[in-house]
This record gives sequence, structure tokens and C-alpha cells, in this order.
Amino acid sequence: MRNNQRDSEGFYLIIIGEKLNSSISSALKAFEECDAAFIKREAVRQTEYGASYLDINAGMLPNEAEKLLWAVKLAAGSTDAGISLDTASQDAAAYVLKRVHIKRLLINSVTLEKKRLDSMLPLIKEHNAAVIALPISGKSLPKNADERIRGAREIIGALNGEGIENDRIFIDALFMAVSADHTSAFEAIKAIRRIRQGFPDVHITGGLSNVSFGLPKRVYINNVMLAACAAAGLDSAIMDVVNKDTRMSLAAALLITGQDEYAAGYLAAYREIKTWE
Repeated sequence: MRNNQRDSEGFYLIIIGEKLNSSISSALKAFEECDAAFIKREAVRQTEYGASYLDINAGMLPNEAEKLLWAVKLAAGSTDAGISLDTASQDAAAYVLKRVHIKRLLINSVTLEKKRLDSMLPLIKEHNAAVIALPISGKSLPKNADERIRGAREIIGALNGEGIENDRIFIDALFMAVSADHTSAFEAIKAIRRIRQGFPDVHITGGLSNVSFGLPKRVYINNVMLAACAAAGLDSAIMDVVNKDTRMSLAAALLITGQDEYAAGYLAAYREIKTWE
């Protein structure tokens, strides 16, 4: 893993805060009720706890574009974190980007599906955005590491061909619920290791909470997955950055994989979470 980005506490992971996603009930309620205070509070809190980007998704709302713009303006006006514009709709993304300037933009996401890729590429180029790329070539999700790697190679090649450099590409390792397929997490970990070996300058990310969906005590599963993926080469995660156990698990993973000299990051994380108590 490359140490090219750290947050103020010394972590080597590019953290994308997940809390402003309309698939989360509290965020959905805030979107529906136009609760600006909630959006601002979550934006500031996630940034203070180390998020490099804030993922904002209004896909559960019928008026997605308007709600996405509303939330982006509030978040961007409250913090200096980058914005992960999370939408499958080119129209919604274009609507927002015509009306607000985002200093650090991450477009989430594109796939190998030609229509979706072609529609998002002009926005990525115009705004010099980074992009989360899903290694999906058809309608079905990859079933194993080999299919993820094959899709990753294809989409990296397609983006490179359009002038998108590797350090602007975040490959989504596609974390899936282990409650539905007990091998899915291990296959994602294998894929991360091989993608990192083949593409050292590409970022690798994933939606951490997906892996524990449908199971109790989800934080334990999420934290073990994060540690295993950090060891394999993950350098980004869409995650709950404000959970202190997750923060300490991440710090421990980076320490034991040789990425935290003199345990500086681990000790900084410990001092930080002590202030939350």
C-alpha cells in the first residue's frame, strides 16, 4: 500500500464517509424533511474524524437531482472535505455540477456498461474528477476474484484510453453480504491483493458495511474485513469513520502490516478516541 495520502491522525487510508447516503434511514429522513442541520452536522463530524471525502447519495428520493444538489451545497459549505457524488444518473450528476463548484470531486460511479460509462466520461473530464469504477461488465455481479480482476483490467484500460490517469481511479472491490455468500469477502480480499500487484498506482476501495448486511453485531465483521483488506492492499474505504472501534481496528491493521512507523498512527488514534469518551 502506498502512503501517498494521510489524514491528520496519520492513517494511510483514503476514507470516504458513508453517513449522507439516503439508503441509511437517518439520512433518508433528513433528506425527506429537508433537515439542513443534520446534513451539516454529519458533514462536519465525519470530516473531523478523518473523512477525506463525503459520499452523498439521494437515490432513494423521487427528486434525486434537487435533493443531491441541496445536500452537496450544505456539505461543501460546512467542510473542506471532498465530495463523492454518488449517483447512477448522468442527468443528476450534471444538474449538480452545473450549479455548484466542487474543489475535490469523486464521481461514484461508472461501470463497463457502455451507456453509463460514455455518459459519465464528459463530466469526469470536464471537472478533472476522480472516479469510482465498478468492475462490472454485464448485468450480473462478479462471483469470484478472477471475475473482479478481469473487470478491473477492462475498466482501467477503458479509463486510461480516455486520458484518466491511474491515480484518479478508485476500483471498487465489490464487497457483498457474507450472509448471502460466505465466500464473497474472501474473494474480494484475493482480488484486492492481485489488483494491487498489477496496478500499484490505482486506488482500491469498497463499501465496508455491505459485507455484514443482515447479520447481528455488524461492527465485528466490518472491522475484521477492514483489517484483512488493508493488509491485502486496500487504500480507501467507504465506511463509518466515527465508530471508535473501527478506527482502532484500522490503526492496528496498519501497524501490524508495517505501515505505521513507531506506532505513531496507532497512538494518535488512541489519543483521539479517548477524547470521545
